[in-house]
Amino acid sequence: MGTPGIGYQDGGTGSFGFQMTSDGQIKLGNTSDDVIQVTGTLDVNGNVSGTAFYGDGSNLTSMTPAGSDTQIQYNDNGSIAASDDFIFDGSKVGIGTDTPDEALHIKKSNSGGDVTCKIENTSNTANAHAQVRLRANTMDTYLRTYEDSTTGGGRFEINLGADSDPITMRIVSKDLGENWDSTGLGADDTLLGVVGEDAILAVVSEDNGTYSSTIALKEVASDLSTFNDGWGIVKQTKTTGEGKLKFTYGTGVDVSQNSTILLLTPAGDLVCDAMQQYISVTLATDSDALAGDYNPFDIDNGATFTTNSNNGITFDSSTGRLTISKAGDYEITAVMYMLQSSANALANFEIRKNGSSIWSANTVIHNSVDWAERTMHGIFTLVADDYIEIVIDSGATATLTTGDGSGIVVKRIA
Repeated sequence: MGTPGIGYQDGGTGSFGFQMTSDGQIKLGNTSDDVIQVTGTLDVNGNVSGTAFYGDGSNLTSMTPAGSDTQIQYNDNGSIAASDDFIFDGSKVGIGTDTPDEALHIKKSNSGGDVTCKIENTSNTANAHAQVRLRANTMDTYLRTYEDSTTGGGRFEINLGADSDPITMRIVSKDLGENWDSTGLGADDTLLGVVGEDAILAVVSEDNGTYSSTIALKEVASDLSTFNDGWGIVKQTKTTGEGKLKFTYGTGVDVSQNSTILLLTPAGDLVCDAMQQYISVTLATDSDALAGDYNPFDIDNGATFTTNSNNGITFDSSTGRLTISKAGDYEITAVMYMLQSSANALANFEIRKNGSSIWSANTVIHNSVDWAERTMHGIFTLVADDYIEIVIDSGATATLTTGDGSGIVVKRIA
């Protein structure tokens, strides 16, 4: 016997077309489920409410979505909403724009700030990383970032190829991650590595610059408070440096401006730092006729002079001294033209280092009309801040003039 109730049954034996059961269920159509089922069309003039609706809704019509064409629907505090800042035009998604240019276009105006896309991996296990995968046809490129909270370090990697292929480029900071055993670049202090079958690291500059392309190898204090020193590999422009390649070293932050240690020309000539340090000072006019000992290159003694120098040896015209900047072996050459007020007088000609004589010779002036010439040449070991000067001495009473053309050349040779 069935469930008590009322209903309509065709012929008394067929299926019920309509039932009201004693437990309050209303059934329309041929069904035994505890729901209202309608086979055919149900026309309701009013609202329909319920706790759940089933089916794919593929035949529903006359339902107006939120927003306008291409806008994506979303739940806004329980209501369906849409915005022109979140759209899908059939092939491209726009966030912050209703006219996306690419498959995903994110747009935001943030004056003085940034526009950020965030991919986060909250795990701190070994080799846990956040990753972006880019594909062109069948070629994959992986951009990965790793972080280790214990060391405070991490690394950024670019991998061209399959996910398991060797890393193409790596930037590392105190990283404890996987090693590059085959390349020897797996140590924790590896900061930048570029690996490839034919690896090329290009630094390109325009031809209107001054120093062109530079690779700077710098050192700072461990607390980053001070700059210690730096080497520079500098490719000079063809207009200002004839395309020369120079190696520099010093404590200047701009390594391209530090002292040149080695210079390579496009013709294949190799010039070392020693050959780049020289100075010449030549009297352009006669000095005053003075008695006693004096430095003829001191501007107070009446002469004028010309200088030609390079890379570190300096000349002080107020004292007539030449100061060395770097330790090494130096070649010193001097020529002096002297005229004395007394015939057959004896003049003394000295090279002094830091005030003490390192070379001296006497010169006899045969008359007071003809110039006497005296030359010297020697090699001396000098250190930084040593100063060199020429001193001549006519004696207590006679006067001595140093003629134009007199000069001294100091050149570092080792």
